[in-house]
Amino acid sequence: MKTKGGRTLTTADVDRLSSRADAGFDLSGWKTRRGRPALDASSTEHAPRITVRLPEPLHRRVVLRAEQEGRAVSDVVRSLLAGYAARNPSGAHATKTASGAHAVRGVTRASTATKTGKAASSHARTKTQ
Repeated sequence: MKTKGGRTLTTADVDRLSSRADAGFDLSGWKTRRGRPALDASSTEHAPRITVRLPEPLHRRVVLRAEQEGRAVSDVVRSLLAGYAARNPSGAHATKTASGAHAVRGVTRASTATKTGKAASSHARTKTQ
C-alpha cells in the first residue's frame, strides 16, 4: 500500500496506524485550518480544479517557461483558458457591453421577457468598442 505522497507502507506501518485509529483521537485541541487562498482578494467563489494529462515533453517545456517568467503553471493555464473562453467558435472576441449584454462582432445579445415569463434571446446591431 502506498501513501498519497508515494511512500510505501509496511505491514508494521499499517498495524501502527490501525492501533492509533482504534484508540481514538482527542479532538478537543483540534483547530480548523484555512484552506487554499482565494484566487484573488475579491473572490468568495469556489475555484474548481481540473486535471489535464499532458505529454511529458510539453509539461517540461511549460514548467521551464513558467519558471523563466516567474509565474506558476496554474497562472499560465488560467490565462490561456480565459483567452480561449473569451473567443467564440468563429474566432471573434466576446466582450461585455455597459448594459452587461454580450457583444460579438457588433451583435449584442440581450435577454427579453416574453408573455410566458420565459427569457428569450434578441439580437440588436450595435457598435462595440
